[in-house]
Amino acid sequence: MKKILFVLVAGLVVHQLSAQVNKLPAVPRKAGCASMVSGIMLQGIDTTKSRGMALNELMWDNGKTIAVKFLPGGSQAVRSKVMQFAKEWELYANLKFNFLPDNAPAANVRIKLGNRVHNSYIGIGVNEITSQFEQTMNLDTTDFVDYQYYIKELEARLARRDTVIKVWEPERFIRNVLGRSNLVWNLKAMRGTTLHEFGHTLGLLHEQSFPGAISWKRTDSVYNYYLDNNPNWTRETVDFNVFEVGDYFYTNGTNYDAKSIMHYSVAAWQTTNGYSLPSNYELSAGDKMLIAAMYPKSQKVSALMLPRVDVKSITKLEVIKNYNKKKGISIFPTLDLASNPKMAEVYLVARLIFEDSSKTYYVNTTNQQFHWGGFLAAYQKKMLLPATKVSYNKLKKDTEIFLPDTQIPEWLRKYKVKFEFFVAMVNPRTKEMEKIGYYMSPSFMSIAR
Repeated sequence: MKKILFVLVAGLVVHQLSAQVNKLPAVPRKAGCASMVSGIMLQGIDTTKSRGMALNELMWDNGKTIAVKFLPGGSQAVRSKVMQFAKEWELYANLKFNFLPDNAPAANVRIKLGNRVHNSYIGIGVNEITSQFEQTMNLDTTDFVDYQYYIKELEARLARRDTVIKVWEPERFIRNVLGRSNLVWNLKAMRGTTLHEFGHTLGLLHEQSFPGAISWKRTDSVYNYYLDNNPNWTRETVDFNVFEVGDYFYTNGTNYDAKSIMHYSVAAWQTTNGYSLPSNYELSAGDKMLIAAMYPKSQKVSALMLPRVDVKSITKLEVIKNYNKKKGISIFPTLDLASNPKMAEVYLVARLIFEDSSKTYYVNTTNQQFHWGGFLAAYQKKMLLPATKVSYNKLKKDTEIFLPDTQIPEWLRKYKVKFEFFVAMVNPRTKEMEKIGYYMSPSFMSIAR
């Protein structure tokens, strides 16, 4: 008895395949992955110099062992292969992936095997996702199935005339395949995607965003191609993951590498000059050289690492009027800072705010010594030694930020004020000063003499 697959919905014309076997079209792989950045930003191909799209400010400390675990779900067969493929990076980087049991209490990287999308947070951005029940990486295992195996199986059955197919519906075909047990996996695709997503985890970004590499068509058809393949994406996500160049990325002095594992495939209709590129499934020579430079086995600290400071806690901001002795206002912040293996320069800033009719305002000033961003403020500069943790005002008042009384305009005396305190440092990517920790004094106070 012939088995009928893919029943066509009523009202549409049904076409039965002829006895001659027609080649069924391939099932397309999903396009793109969303590299997630935490709340903390073509024609002349030179393969002699290596690529280098990375977010250096999110690099791990060299020699780090990164704890990884799977969240519930996914077959053991897929898990084993993901672990195997991820560890290819260890051959070239001075880092280790330590795969822990599912019930491990804490892991830096948490992988969800499912049917959503492929994506990963960038570098140490995974550590900002503090819930151990939330994934930092998604791997869409429906994209790892060897659909061509099942298409050939179906073509063979059509050739024997024991199956009638009324219409080719790829989505229904995929559902039928996914319902089977002991699936046949496309290990080439699985390896390429796993290497790509773990590349993000190590701090690498999409190679197609290399400045000047690809002349994209920013048309609705190109946007829709990525939106249709990635249900959770927006046009802004497409901009960041596909089109965006320059400001977000470091090239590390290297050239564009079309063979990088971090490169999307590109279709000719998506570019203004007809440039196209197939999918990459293995680490290129450039990938290996870049990751070895980012995490060198022969050095304790990578030359590509940028200074980074973590604000571990800001627990208190004590504000004292010292009009009799010091003639001004003393601010004592209580906090902990920790630096990575690079020396860092930070600023402890106390900026004045006053209240008028339940609204708050900064105070404009032209004083070059007591301002921040053009507003009345006082600050201290601190140099943090490499790989150190420093506490301020924990056991005693050892760090004072002082605003002289002479800097407070007389008109301000009738208002109540308080201070916003923050830690700032130069963003190594943008070269602009940015806040890396923030705290507001709890209540307004009078500054009348």
